[in-house]
Amino acid sequence: MAGEYVRWLARNEKPREKRELTPEEKRRNWWDYHKWHVVIAIVCAVLLADVIYDAVQNRRNQPDYVVAYVGQTALPDSLARIAEEGLAQLGEDINGNGEVRVELRQFIIAEEDQTSVAIALEDTQRGYASSLLLQGNIETVESMVFLLEDPELFASAYPILSRVDGTLPEDTPDSQVPLYHYWGDCPALTGLELPNFEVPVIHGTLEGDSQLALSGLAVARRGLWDDGTNDSILAGIALWERMTEGME
Repeated sequence: MAGEYVRWLARNEKPREKRELTPEEKRRNWWDYHKWHVVIAIVCAVLLADVIYDAVQNRRNQPDYVVAYVGQTALPDSLARIAEEGLAQLGEDINGNGEVRVELRQFIIAEEDQTSVAIALEDTQRGYASSLLLQGNIETVESMVFLLEDPELFASAYPILSRVDGTLPEDTPDSQVPLYHYWGDCPALTGLELPNFEVPVIHGTLEGDSQLALSGLAVARRGLWDDGTNDSILAGIALWERMTEGME
């Protein structure tokens, strides 16, 4: 009954004609429906740009090369810095920041024949931490070039080295090509003009011949057991080739 009454009241009403919206009204309607989408899109774009900028800056702040030193005795800070600067003379600006930078990361393995229990325990703890860091370096292929105090011990504990020509030992069991050279035998390395390094003592500093101190270190190249490469690996191989240029 009520429905019929409503229809009776509306019997003479004509449907409203649709009015064309003005451009201003169309813009206002669009903004009312889409303003939060626009705000979210702008925020996402700003955050993405910030992430990209940070990534680029972080890459440019990274060293071009990471060379690993492994030994029972840490290199003096002065000597390590001189070695970095010397190796940088053989490198290239990989990350495009306008300078060539080599970072020498030292991994110190504890000696086994410590006479003092306290010293032995401290060195064991330090050596364990260093071994974990070295393992991370190896797993991520962070370093293609290694400086080794005891190359035979390292090769036995970490069978990751290739022969100096890049071939893998298991692929060339009868090869006479060694796993390493010595710094003092490489013309490209001995030809670097390195300043003397300094060691602080109680009443001053002592100077030492940097080339002489580095000459007994073995230089070795990491092997690759798959076909995967990246810019860092290729750069490390190129650095190795320049370091050992002139060697047979």
